[in-house]
Amino acid sequence: MVNQWGTKKVLVVAVDRMARSDFLNGRCPKYRFVGSFHWLTSNNEIFEKVLNGYYDNPPTQELTPEEQRQLEQERYRQQQDARRAEVRRIDEEERLRRERERDERAKHCVSYEEYQRMKKNGLLETG
Repeated sequence: MVNQWGTKKVLVVAVDRMARSDFLNGRCPKYRFVGSFHWLTSNNEIFEKVLNGYYDNPPTQELTPEEQRQLEQERYRQQQDARRAEVRRIDEEERLRRERERDERAKHCVSYEEYQRMKKNGLLETG
């Protein structure tokens, strides 16, 4: 392999690319493949692919400052929306709780007219 490519430096470059590759080190969630030195040197085609960057990690996308600012603003808006939705949910729960309590109290309350009728009919104990 080294004789075909000319120098040991080429082999070192290929091994270095293998070491930095997530795919060839089993760090890809879908594939748990781990490339070995034997695998690298077993086939000229594999060696060429590694050397030419076929298994390199995809480049990370760098955002411009404007894109970064917009992304942060959008995240902030989403957080604020989520907080407002949570406050609305809590307020609605509280409103329903108060309504249930009011209805429960209303079961035990009578109007003034009903009270007078009950008093007149002797349904109330007066003390």
